[in-house]
Amino acid sequence: MLRRARMWMTLAAALALPLIAVCSDSAAPRLAIISDPALRAEADLLLIELQKAGCIMIERNRIDMVLRELSLQAGLNRNDARNIGRLLKADGLVLLQKASGNSIAIKLVAADPAVIVWSGDTVIGRQWAKATASVLLPYIPKLMVESGDAVPISLLRLRPGFGTAEAISLADELYRLLLLRLVREQEIFVLERENLTILEMEAHWSGDSPSFWAGGLILEGFVAYDLLQPHKITLTLSAKYPPGTEQTEQPQIFSQQANVTVLAELVEKAAGYVLAVAGRPSIEKHWNLTEEAARLRRIVESI
Repeated sequence: MLRRARMWMTLAAALALPLIAVCSDSAAPRLAIISDPALRAEADLLLIELQKAGCIMIERNRIDMVLRELSLQAGLNRNDARNIGRLLKADGLVLLQKASGNSIAIKLVAADPAVIVWSGDTVIGRQWAKATASVLLPYIPKLMVESGDAVPISLLRLRPGFGTAEAISLADELYRLLLLRLVREQEIFVLERENLTILEMEAHWSGDSPSFWAGGLILEGFVAYDLLQPHKITLTLSAKYPPGTEQTEQPQIFSQQANVTVLAELVEKAAGYVLAVAGRPSIEKHWNLTEEAARLRRIVESI
């Protein structure tokens, strides 16, 4: 039960685009799967699922030849990823490493900026490859974004106006919905700042290069209840640039009141604020939260 709940949270945070033919446009991304030797079978199964979605998968023999040439294995750093991507002409790398118990640690890396686009653990099961592909596919279009066009955003967990369990739960729900909405935008790269594991990984991944996230927007906010109208909440967001960046003027603060029953509309307005600050028009024309939830549930039930 705990494993299924953990997978649900992973999918809820990651899944944001239709899962059929995500890679099937005219400029399909080229992917290379690099795995621990003990995970070759799982790598082959995942390759088949990503191939079904239209991604161009690089042959294992070619990958092994490049790894031998560079004397590398699955534990790569930023410069390794750039070199492998260049030699393989790959847009992205999928790194599979054995984790604790019956789980696999996965990183999806955009080869050009050498940035970790998604990272997490998945539990091996009868539908592991299909479920893992479903988690990765929404992020695949980001691999085609050139480093100069990518917009990094560090998203801090929203603070509740009160310390009650209900207020904390609502703030967390809004946080997840906003994350889910932002990752739909191809050029937006979101780092969950409460995830210290990812932060430590980024520090190691950066090597001698400046961190990709250092110059990006920092987004923080809080959720307040209306004491006179308990069904009303106010979401306040503040987008800031870190010290030392070229932007000298900080953006205006976003503040919007809404009914607790229409959170999707509130999240859409909040996402519009973030995208406007980032100077990126939204490419997402339709977001149906009910359809999203139904799709997530179908995938979780298949695991």
